[in-house]
Amino acid sequence: MMVHIGRGNHKLGKSILTFSIPPVITCSGSTPHCREICYGLKGRLIFKKAKDAFWENFIASMKGDFVEEMTKAIMRKLKRGDVKAFRIHFVGDFYNQAYLNNWKEIARIFPDLRFAAWTKSWQLDFSGRPENMNVFYSIVKDTVVVNPTIHRYCILDEEGKYLKRKDVFVCPYPDIKEGACERCWACYRDNPPEVLVLRRR
Repeated sequence: MMVHIGRGNHKLGKSILTFSIPPVITCSGSTPHCREICYGLKGRLIFKKAKDAFWENFIASMKGDFVEEMTKAIMRKLKRGDVKAFRIHFVGDFYNQAYLNNWKEIARIFPDLRFAAWTKSWQLDFSGRPENMNVFYSIVKDTVVVNPTIHRYCILDEEGKYLKRKDVFVCPYPDIKEGACERCWACYRDNPPEVLVLRRR
């Protein structure tokens, strides 16, 4: 089964590749508030074409040749020459350790490509990932479990209480704007912020 790799949306920018799987069912660490605000349950992502692609990716991710098939798919995209980064899970999450380990292996195969992911999979071991794979632990107001193997945090700050801290990097483009991530690159660089704050407006 062929995997579906997409291009970033207006906020990410077109030089960032994306791979997604179904929301909620793959998000073992999700919370009630997380599911309430889930981007994957809104807009164009609920259309049949998008949902079918997510499910096909999910099925492909459980097969023994997933790393090989994903490697081939990424190489096809890289031939265009305008790819700078890869967003793992625009929708969905790391649903078990074997799947997470596959992504560590994929990132190692492409050391010059920056990978980034946001996760609530508190039960998994994220240690040992390659240097080009940045992972942020995603925190919302009802998050109570923090993964000790992830040392970078992304906080959805709806009340502004984290903005006064000196150790945070506040996303300069919290609203969807054309190519926001391509302008900033903070989350994809070699030394990303340890505490990233997203502010809902």
